[in-house]
Amino acid sequence: MASKNEYIRRVFEAPAPCDQCSKRVECAENELACRAFSGYVINGVMYDHTVRNPNKVLFNKIFNDEDPRAIIGFLKTLQDNQGELPI
Repeated sequence: MASKNEYIRRVFEAPAPCDQCSKRVECAENELACRAFSGYVINGVMYDHTVRNPNKVLFNKIFNDEDPRAIIGFLKTLQDNQGELPI
């Protein structure tokens, strides 16, 4: 089984929708993630209109080893509170 750091390295090295994002390097270097990336992780699709405001909280939810579904509940709560488009 690959370590967390190995998995993170592979995510950022593989072709992904983040490749053309201006915040890609910042996210990779500082372990940040945005709602657009979380949608990609959950659904395999990253929409251009989804918010790209990377932060450590989302990164930690996405790469949570103890509860891999934590990001889904977190994003549903955000959507309910903020009324934004679904991921």
